[in-house]
Amino acid sequence: MANPTESEVRKIITPQREGKVDRAYSRAVADWVESPDRSKISRWPRTRANVIFEYLANHLTEEFESDQNARFEWGDETFRLIFDEKLLIRFKKATKNGVGSSIPTQAEIDFCNPQLDLPGMPGVQKVEISYKLNATGTAVDRINVAARDQDKPLWAYPLSGSGETGSADVITFSPTQPPVPSIDEMVKPRRAKSDEKRAHGAKSKKGQ
Repeated sequence: MANPTESEVRKIITPQREGKVDRAYSRAVADWVESPDRSKISRWPRTRANVIFEYLANHLTEEFESDQNARFEWGDETFRLIFDEKLLIRFKKATKNGVGSSIPTQAEIDFCNPQLDLPGMPGVQKVEISYKLNATGTAVDRINVAARDQDKPLWAYPLSGSGETGSADVITFSPTQPPVPSIDEMVKPRRAKSDEKRAHGAKSKKGQ
């Protein structure tokens, strides 16, 4: 069983590796923003996410080319990065809940179960690194490392230099709650009977 442990993950994703991931994300988003074809392919947000993902794969490959203990696992329209044969990382765009956006396939459900080992990789821990863009969609606002427990983070922390420089606190995500109405808004005073009679009489005269 490879229940991901934050302290162990922090040791594996060293500050040097954090810097490489941070640069790769920043360069990928910059490639998107500076693309001369961006205005032609900006109709759907998923297009932007897919293009940034392509650029990210290129830049991560370049950044970790000299890291002998890093290797890539390429799959069907995706990739994963493995460090020291101890940690597997996938890369996602963050949702409002602070976890990676994904289609809930069986493979996805299994990956997000912290109690399950990866097929053929017993004991290897698994996390995701997700990004959030700024309000204008022109730069990276935050990059988070997170262990998943289905649709919620088991734990999470920001990469240093990714909008949360120097922070070492665990981030707790919670969906935005709708505003709670006040007592005055929920309780409407009832009109007195004399007022109701006058209102009824006015309507009767108007109808004559």
